[in-house]
Amino acid sequence: MTLQSMPKTNEHQPTKSLGVIGCGWLGMAVAKDFIKKGWRVKGTVRKEENKSVLEAHNIQAFKYILGKQDADFSSFLNNLDLLLIAVPPGLRKGSAHEYLKNLELLKRQLKEDLPAGCRVLFISSTGVYPSQGGPYSEHSSWEAHSEKADALLAAEKIISQLAQESCVIRFSGLIGPGRDPLRSLIQRDHIAGGHLAANLIDQKDGLRLLWLLSQIEQLPRLLNAVYPQKIKKADFYSQKALALGMSPPNFTQGNLALARHIVSEIELPFKYKHPV
Repeated sequence: MTLQSMPKTNEHQPTKSLGVIGCGWLGMAVAKDFIKKGWRVKGTVRKEENKSVLEAHNIQAFKYILGKQDADFSSFLNNLDLLLIAVPPGLRKGSAHEYLKNLELLKRQLKEDLPAGCRVLFISSTGVYPSQGGPYSEHSSWEAHSEKADALLAAEKIISQLAQESCVIRFSGLIGPGRDPLRSLIQRDHIAGGHLAANLIDQKDGLRLLWLLSQIEQLPRLLNAVYPQKIKKADFYSQKALALGMSPPNFTQGNLALARHIVSEIELPFKYKHPV
């Protein structure tokens, strides 16, 4: 991403409202960040008893399960300026067909009740890209390669069919509080894919990027969210481990040429500040 001049903002605008569908690890962090910046925030949880967790952080809480009709959901969507959809697809646990069917229902609900001027940010994944080859950017074309990737791409298409201005953000591996991939990697042996690129992003930069998308005049339709570095996983995690005085993870294939490097070619007034 290339750095441009920041958009002008009006500090005296009326208080805006954010809705977060899926207040999980990322969604909750986004909600807290926007509250600090003076926004009203609504959030959804799957269980009634979890609403108090959101309310403790001044988030107006709603129970909502993807794929279910809920009378309160129209109230959740009421008067929103920005909607963040951050529901993990859970494709390892359930069927892709079920996930896409539920997302189609969400699309119909949004068409009925979401304000026309509300922006929509949809959290997707760089898992859409093939497991080899590259580099891959927002402009890349490739052959379909897995059921999971096909489902992710189909989900993106569903959201892009909304009349509202929307942006699909393909996050790479998110790291931050409670998420340190090195800790789990050093406990494994013979980890395949040492030649694949370490495509990562710190949660703090993810929050900064989502805030920017709430402020700029025009949204990109698609955006890769990945820290700009070009290094193999085997080399990256070995360097990290040695710097911490730990034994490096045991990767295989580290001698192969770098593959699956993911970049962004979308020009935004944004510069990454948190090395991974």
